[in-house]
Amino acid sequence: MQHIYKSIFRRGFRTVIICLLPLFSAQKGHAQLSSSGSVYFFNQFALNPAMSGVEEDLKITLSYQRQASSISSGTNTQYVTADYGYSKRVGLGLAVFRQEMGILKGTRFIANYSYHLPLAPNQNLAFGLSLGAVDERINEDELIGDPGDPVVANFNDTGIQVDSDFGLSYTIGELHIQAAGLHLGALVYDNDESMMTSIRQPTVFVAAGYNILLREGTNTINLRPKAVYRKVKEYKEVVDIGAQINFLDEKLSFFTMYHTSKCATFGVGAEIKDLVAFSSMFTTGSAEYNGNAGGNFEFVVQLRID
Repeated sequence: MQHIYKSIFRRGFRTVIICLLPLFSAQKGHAQLSSSGSVYFFNQFALNPAMSGVEEDLKITLSYQRQASSISSGTNTQYVTADYGYSKRVGLGLAVFRQEMGILKGTRFIANYSYHLPLAPNQNLAFGLSLGAVDERINEDELIGDPGDPVVANFNDTGIQVDSDFGLSYTIGELHIQAAGLHLGALVYDNDESMMTSIRQPTVFVAAGYNILLREGTNTINLRPKAVYRKVKEYKEVVDIGAQINFLDEKLSFFTMYHTSKCATFGVGAEIKDLVAFSSMFTTGSAEYNGNAGGNFEFVVQLRID
């Protein structure tokens, strides 16, 4: 009976994704200096293709992020991801990312495959590949200027372009190392005739984390320090350092990350009966704007189907 429910749910979810795609008319998903706070601990699949299907269940995650809250035209980012452990070695995923940044809008949607290879009882190597497309455009209705500008026309005529991500994950004991190359499609379209490279850049992501058990027993407590390196083409590298602490058998969590872009992210999360998890995050305003742009808010909800 459980298998029947899961099959029905997966069919329904595919239908929902198809219906949602026309609604997602915004910009890129990952390549931004102020990264989504959910990618550090809550939903690592959103940033690393190798992290899909880590657990043999279906996880559906929805996120809304509002950047530069003090600016009326600040960036809005939403995403929905679904990843499923098809077997102990194979993970599958789908993702749609939506972003609006002033007059710039676009959509990115991808399909994902990951393979998890056990090397030893406490050692695992995984790699993942995501393939999809991105559609970016300028909203001419909100453009202040000449809508007939050839630069605007050329940008909007670019059309849908192929994009891809590749990621690796290596776990040995309590140590977890990740690496990913994101938005690789921009390498193909990197030319002087397109504005694509000024908006969507290839990104390098490297992370290392460690799980420290502070208390065993009924109400387990663990600490997970983590360091992340992010490189966006033509921007200064960003290093993120922080940790998450989990209480009550990981039903309640708090985390903080300091970014070398001179801002910090704080988050809290909770889980209800292994079925629904919530997380909310706040990132302080970047020093580049002298604190005048306001902070970034993000709220995430995740459904888990065994």
